Amino acid sequence: MTVTVENGGIEDYLRVGQPAAIQLEPEGGAGARLPTTVRGWELSSQIILDRPRTQGRWAPMRDGAHCIVRLVNEGHAIAFHSLIASYDNWGKSCQCRVAWPGEYHVASFRRRERMKVDISGTLSADGVSGVSVNLIDLSMSGCALIAPTSLAGDTAIQLSFSLPDGGDIRDAKATVRNSRPIGDERFVLGCEFQGGQAYLVSEIAYYTSTRLGRSSGPCVAEAAVLIIDADGTVSDPLWKALREEGCDAHIARSTLDGLVRLRTLRPPVLVVRQDQPDLSGVEIVRLVRNTPGLDTMHIFMFGGESNAADGLTAEMNLAAHFTPADSVERICDAVLEVVKAESNS
Repeated sequence: MTVTVENGGIEDYLRVGQPAAIQLEPEGGAGARLPTTVRGWELSSQIILDRPRTQGRWAPMRDGAHCIVRLVNEGHAIAFHSLIASYDNWGKSCQCRVAWPGEYHVASFRRRERMKVDISGTLSADGVSGVSVNLIDLSMSGCALIAPTSLAGDTAIQLSFSLPDGGDIRDAKATVRNSRPIGDERFVLGCEFQGGQAYLVSEIAYYTSTRLGRSSGPCVAEAAVLIIDADGTVSDPLWKALREEGCDAHIARSTLDGLVRLRTLRPPVLVVRQDQPDLSGVEIVRLVRNTPGLDTMHIFMFGGESNAADGLTAEMNLAAHFTPADSVERICDAVLEVVKAESNS
């Protein structure tokens, strides 16, 4: 659910000392998500966070830079886009301040909500280091994983893995609760996460809630539109026009960021620039069409050669292919028509 500050204050979800994560300059998918802590706020002005560290140093920042902040509070995962308002450079406890958001996204979850996953990772324990494992089941309270070796109950372990939405989990502490063989010298280990790992819980909670798509209002994905465009000349005004019409539009500035958002948001409508710098729009569409659960998505493409439009529309099963001669208004009208049809179906 997307909430504007006029309809509900984000201060209801803020707590001093609560864990959070901040992604600095996420454009292009390059910005890592870093753990931080809420230290306070000035109502309708700014939210105060610990300045995050990376590789033992203060994370680089600049005034006015775009960021995404995520936090978890009492069964809700909250995320919002913001700007770095200011930050400290000196001292043992530097802080940074982000602008008060104009809107934020809220999704609900249950602590023991379990979901099937397929995530590679590593396991370490006494006498064992960096063993490759595969997580097959995940919740905020624990996980199940496939390992090449069996471990006794109550064995303390550490797990490292990356969530599909970009959350980086390192050295999460867990305890093996049970183990069973599944043949070929492989074992399924049932593990429980140890307490006192607020950042771990926050990351899994946010991923779980967005993956399951449950919220206290209409699911974001029901009316969402994702635009994959590294340029911004078309996507920025298109995003603005769609938002003005009530669409929950999102922009991904790289193919990697776009594919991650596709899996987490699962929007019914995708808009792709054909001439992307990292992977062509045609290749992106092929990936989507070959991915179960995404293959029925309505896809619009824009840009590229005008004389190739009709052929690509048929080959890629596109809703439409717009050439450089087409206006943003025309693209917006076509996308809105599909979004409204989806909302009414």
